[in-house]
Amino acid sequence: MHLDVTRTPGSAPPPAGVADGRRPRSDSRSTPQAPPTSIARRSRLLRIEPGQSIPDDACTGAQLRLVHDGVDEVILGGRHLHIDADTCLLVGPGQRLSSAHGGRSRAALSILVFGPEALAHARSLGEFELGVPADDFLPTLRPRLPTVSRLFERLERRGPAGAHRVSMPPDADVGADGDAGDFQAQLRGLIALLVDAERCLRLRAQAIASVKPSTRRELFRRVLVATDHIHGHYQQRLALDDIAAAACLSRFHLLRLFGQVHGDTPHAYLMRKRRSVALRLLASTRAGLDDIAVQSGFGTRSSLFRHLRSELGAGGQSIRDRVTGRAAHRLVLESFACSTPV
Repeated sequence: MHLDVTRTPGSAPPPAGVADGRRPRSDSRSTPQAPPTSIARRSRLLRIEPGQSIPDDACTGAQLRLVHDGVDEVILGGRHLHIDADTCLLVGPGQRLSSAHGGRSRAALSILVFGPEALAHARSLGEFELGVPADDFLPTLRPRLPTVSRLFERLERRGPAGAHRVSMPPDADVGADGDAGDFQAQLRGLIALLVDAERCLRLRAQAIASVKPSTRRELFRRVLVATDHIHGHYQQRLALDDIAAAACLSRFHLLRLFGQVHGDTPHAYLMRKRRSVALRLLASTRAGLDDIAVQSGFGTRSSLFRHLRSELGAGGQSIRDRVTGRAAHRLVLESFACSTPV
């Protein structure tokens, strides 16, 4: 008598192929696979015009802020940061910032708020350091690379013209052609760029000669505070003592640490920042050279001419006459980014 060991009393007959040891054939059509989660899901892109209020949900969580016109002043960790068209602010999760002007913007800016899926994608790219996930961005200003600006412009094109807020649809088909897939592709490229730039920034801390990692991190933080102070006060007469006081360092200690991190002196960095602002204003506005000299921190037209002539081989009017559109601005951003990551 043959004993069927695949069945117990009262059990249903086994699927075809199980009794003779063969694996049953699965029908993929009857059990469709769930589509992968879009990394753009729950990410939001906001465009804020001067005078508009900034939504509360744009002041918490991981985000990237870019200014198109004017200066956006925010308070982060008790520090006042000034974001202009040459810089951007990248903030990691768990941090909160507030407007220095009562919740209303004085600049035209865009805010990309990263959703949980976008942050998970950033973490999947590896750790910055042991135990530091790839979404834990240092809260500091960064010179704005042309690549970041181009990716941001492509993201903004996805939404309707003049939209105050663009949100990724929760049921977007990530594999489809069109807006949803394009938005995700651009967001994926932007996140990869930001993560790579953050790694480059953190690597600079290794140049600080310190035995204790905790001491190295604190000194690096103070150098970043000094750097942010330059970005926020370049229009004023700025002495080395002022920058050192903002970072709570002696002037000699700051000189050594700043050179180790940036490969340059604070004064040279300040001059590069002023040149960046001057070239942006030359390329994008019709302001007079006297006004540009004041707005960029050079003070006088003759000082502006001497600096541009020594660095670029031409004065302000000559540069304005031979460039169109964003050519001069892109030139200085690329030269500025050579020594400073995003």
